[in-house]
Amino acid sequence: MGKPMDICNVHSTACKIRLMSREIGGFISRLLEPMGVTASQADFLHFLLQGETQPSVIAQHIGIDASNLSRMTRQFEEQGLVERRVDESNRTRVELVLTEKGREFAERVGEHAAVVHETLNSELSPEDLQKLDDLLGKIAGSVARGPVREWPTTSAD
Repeated sequence: MGKPMDICNVHSTACKIRLMSREIGGFISRLLEPMGVTASQADFLHFLLQGETQPSVIAQHIGIDASNLSRMTRQFEEQGLVERRVDESNRTRVELVLTEKGREFAERVGEHAAVVHETLNSELSPEDLQKLDDLLGKIAGSVARGPVREWPTTSAD
C-alpha cells in the first residue's frame, strides 16, 4: 500500500494555491489597469499577437468559454482592434486577426504584461519555473480526471 495521505498538508497546499491565485490575480489587475484591460483580455491579445487565429484554441488557452470570448471579440472589434475573417480554405471557419491599431495596442499591453511576468518570476530560476509548471500541470490533470475514489458515505444516526 502507498504512503498514507497527510490531509493537513494537502489542505494547506490547496489553501496556498487559492491564496496565491487571488493575490496574483489582484497584482495582475493592478499592473494592467493603466492599459484598461483585464488579464484575460491581455492573454487574448497575446495569443493573437503570436499568430493564433482560432477562437476555440484561444478560449481554451486563456480559460474562458465561447460566449465570453465572443463578447471580448465584439468589444475589441468595436474598438477597431480585432477583425473576424472567413478562412478562404475552409469557409465554415472564422479567424480572428489583429488590425494594425490592434497590433500596436497588443504590443503596449505586452510591455505591461512583461513587467508582471518578470516580477512573478524574479525569485525563481529557470529550473524552478520548469518544476512549478510541471507540478501545476500534474495538479490540473488530477483535478480534470476527477476523484480517485468514491466520495465517503454519510450516515444519519
